[in-house]
Amino acid sequence: MTGRVATSGSRAGRSAPPEGPPGESERARLSAAAERAFRALASPYPGTWAEWKRYGAKSGWVLKVGIGKRTLLYLRPHAGQLTATVVLGDRAVAAALASRLPEGLKGAIRAARRYVEGRPIPVVVKGPREVGHVMRLLDAKREPAAGSSRSAG
Repeated sequence: MTGRVATSGSRAGRSAPPEGPPGESERARLSAAAERAFRALASPYPGTWAEWKRYGAKSGWVLKVGIGKRTLLYLRPHAGQLTATVVLGDRAVAAALASRLPEGLKGAIRAARRYVEGRPIPVVVKGPREVGHVMRLLDAKREPAAGSSRSAG
C-alpha cells in the first residue's frame, strides 16, 4: 500500500481508514532543522526513489527511500521531529562499527536485535549532526563487500 490505503469493504465496528500520507501541513509541524534533515535524507544520493507507506494501523506513515530495488532507509516524521531508521546487514554492521560514528550509536548497533532483513538502527534526527550519522550508516550499507567487484547501490 502506497500513498493511499486500500480498503476491502467496511465491517461493523471497524474504524475509518487512516488519512493519507503526511502533507505539507503535517510536515510544517517539524522543527526547521528536522525539515531540512527530512529533505536531505529523502534523497540522499542521485537516483533515489521515495514512497509513502503505511505498514499497520498503529504505525503511522513512513517514507521508504531506496535506490534501484534496494531500500536505504525509512523516515518517520512525528511530534515535531524525525526518526530515520537504517536496516544494516552483517557486513554493514561491521563497517559501521569500524567507522567514525559516536560510541553511543555504535552501542545501539551492537544492541539492536538481528532480524532476517538485518538490524534496524533508528536515529532521532534533530539537526545536521544526526544527518551526518545517518549518512555514515548509509555509506556502511552501500560499501561493496570485501573482494566483490559489484558496485554499491
